[in-house]
Amino acid sequence: MTRAAALNDPAKTAAAPQSAEFLDIRNLSDRRRQDIRVSAESYYRDQVWNFQKETGANKTFAIGFNRLAMLDGSMLTDPENERYLSLFKELAYTLVTNPPAGRPKLTTIIKFLGHGATLLLRFMHKERIAQFSDITKADMGRFLTWCAELPNQNNPKADISSATLETRACGLYWVHAQRAKMSHGLYVNPWEDITSKQWAANAAESISQGRTREMPDEIARILVLKAMAVIQTAKSYVDAGDAYQAYRACRGRYTPDNPFNWKQFGFDTHFDWTAHPSHVTVAGYILIALFSGMRVNEIVSMQLTYPGQGNSQALPCMFREDVEVDGLVRKCYFVRGYTKKLEKVPRLTQWQVAPIAHEAIEAIATVRAALMNEKQYLFAARTSTSIARYMYENSINDGLQKFVERHDIRWNGELWPLATHQFRKKFARMLVRQGLGLRDIQDQMKHLDIEMTKRYGHMQLYQELQAERFALAKEQYDELLRGSTPIIGGGAEQVDALRAEFIGKTRDSQAEFLEKLSKTALIDAVDFGLCMYNPKRSQCGGNRHNCKPADCLNAVIPLDTALRHLEGRRARNEELLRVVKSPLSRAHILEAQETTIRLLQQAESKAVQITADLKAMAE
Repeated sequence: MTRAAALNDPAKTAAAPQSAEFLDIRNLSDRRRQDIRVSAESYYRDQVWNFQKETGANKTFAIGFNRLAMLDGSMLTDPENERYLSLFKELAYTLVTNPPAGRPKLTTIIKFLGHGATLLLRFMHKERIAQFSDITKADMGRFLTWCAELPNQNNPKADISSATLETRACGLYWVHAQRAKMSHGLYVNPWEDITSKQWAANAAESISQGRTREMPDEIARILVLKAMAVIQTAKSYVDAGDAYQAYRACRGRYTPDNPFNWKQFGFDTHFDWTAHPSHVTVAGYILIALFSGMRVNEIVSMQLTYPGQGNSQALPCMFREDVEVDGLVRKCYFVRGYTKKLEKVPRLTQWQVAPIAHEAIEAIATVRAALMNEKQYLFAARTSTSIARYMYENSINDGLQKFVERHDIRWNGELWPLATHQFRKKFARMLVRQGLGLRDIQDQMKHLDIEMTKRYGHMQLYQELQAERFALAKEQYDELLRGSTPIIGGGAEQVDALRAEFIGKTRDSQAEFLEKLSKTALIDAVDFGLCMYNPKRSQCGGNRHNCKPADCLNAVIPLDTALRHLEGRRARNEELLRVVKSPLSRAHILEAQETTIRLLQQAESKAVQITADLKAMAE
């Protein structure tokens, strides 16, 4: 006998029973549902279902629909949430009268309804998903991510444990298990690919190592483009200010009949102009943080100049050095700043940066000149006192959020929650993708212990990004071996052999072949083309600057781009030889030119061979 049958038994309740046919909720109209008795004291239409008599407990066991609040502050029983109330009541009724396999206790059902099912309902309300049946696998993935990132209700700053996440997910599987008993059940299994326990453990581990969300590459790309566009307007800000001062001096106070034309400088109003320094400051912070890896306190405490040692001249916060590498002079850009991490006294140090970071500093200094004081803080704070200080991290985070809103930077349809520490983690990943080792990353990130570098952002950061490189190598091998583009370089014959072997395999064998190949020899972009780096075949010893693509068996250069690029390279080398006087530099350029000419000869020979083969096939 089902629970519903027991509830409707005259011997169990004084009320008239409902017939058994009404227990299938799918076949009932809304009007008929309202008269179903769900417990000895409650009907379906009630906003509280009381099960105290059924449980026999001293305390009240009830499902209070009228106490369930949505994320926007509305209540489940409000008129605008009628469809979600109907959905939740239907789920609750099927669980109470015809529970899933395992026959959980009534008290357990009542308790667990307030966890996984309630959170899913709130997520659906937030995302405007009308029915359980409308939820896709992608929606479920977003829900689980959202569920894991919810703060602790009792202590928002407390860490989220795996036990807490397991509790949040309690009863979520029941929503899926009851799908056939409901009008529009949940057909996406939340635990199809992973158990709830594994999900909770993985999510808790990610959270425990920092609440910093990983910045997607697309978000980073958009931020850079928007920030670069903003810092280019620094001169317009100054020009507008000068023109406005001249306008005031000439015409006196503003009058409606005599307005100042802000739009000719790119500003809508005077207020827009006065707020612009803050916008440029945030844009500059984005570029400095993303291309230096500096901590937030190291950036905001930057000064335009620093005291020199002894009687030496003041040191600027940014400088450039010409560094000679293998006979070529490379321009390297640096910034100075104080670091206090694990230091008793702030220590002046330097970071290598991309050139755009220098442009960002110049733009900030231009628009914030009026705020500069004797300390010359680049990120000087507005203060009513004479005490000089720099901006707090909260001010930067507020500015970052306003920047995102102003430029409508979204991910999965939602504004990206940009925060200061995301840049440092993203920078570390960029370094690993460029092939830098842990020691190089440690130096740039200013980590005292290399173990900190290994654990930075994620316990398996370095291993995770190395795995990412293996995945990218697999994709490049797949494209290279499936294609038919002719190849030149020292590795051309090897690629032809690999292609012949690859084409003769089955689909499953091809996937296994690519997996093994990408781990045997990582393929990566280098100056001349691609490098299938294998130490046993290399001639460079692992140093890209010693690359000899014409001879090295690791070098792979697609013919379709080789001719154009190599011709341009030969012309540039000839121009350099006309102007460069240094014997060492000339020797390096001559070596590069010899390699270029040999590759051109290989390309031309390959093109002649292809033409001959095509002619022979036509005959």
